[in-house]
Amino acid sequence: MLIVALRNFVIALSHWCIFHRKKAKEVVETWGRKFREAPREQRVPFLYLANDILQNSRRKGLEFVNEFWTVLPPLLRAVVETGDEAVRNAAFRLVWDSLFGRYRTKHKKSEKLM
Repeated sequence: MLIVALRNFVIALSHWCIFHRKKAKEVVETWGRKFREAPREQRVPFLYLANDILQNSRRKGLEFVNEFWTVLPPLLRAVVETGDEAVRNAAFRLVWDSLFGRYRTKHKKSEKLM
């Protein structure tokens, strides 16, 4: 039940952020500040939120992609170096899905056509 509630909250907050994409800089700055302030065990939902925003905002523009690009690399490096396994796994999924998710989907579609 808690996982479903967290997932619904992340989706709702992500949609709100994307709706206000003209304020992407402020949203991402706030996200980064709150991520740094959060205890390590509470950082995974922040990564899920960033992932959802990145995946769903690309269709409407690159505002969030450009803004997250400025804060994510150092934060993800710190997570990988100091985070526990659950946080590291979430960080790896975020990077993998953001970088290769679209390629993987396109690649699977092209394989089906062959």
